[in-house]
Amino acid sequence: MPPRLCVISLAAITSAAQAYSTTLPITITHSAEPRFGERVPYVVVHGPPAARLIDVVVPPRALVESGGRLRLNAVYYITRAIIPALDRVLSLVGADIKVGGG
Repeated sequence: MPPRLCVISLAAITSAAQAYSTTLPITITHSAEPRFGERVPYVVVHGPPAARLIDVVVPPRALVESGGRLRLNAVYYITRAIIPALDRVLSLVGADIKVGGG
């Protein structure tokens, strides 16, 4: 007796695949890791005084979803991003920014 052939709609296959995929555990694969040289979004938040930079960076979404538990480290951004950029702009007109120390 020849094998029976049946016709299955594409919608049935798609919905079955979607139902199966929701039962799978979420796993992190190596393909989820950033490639060399790829930009990775992060923000610097407040942490312990002696914390390393890598210990106080989080994805931007974590900061937004924290409900106020995490605070953006304004001092870091002022000293590392705003002041150097402002210094470069003002040096075009001959101004010199002296920060800190007296």
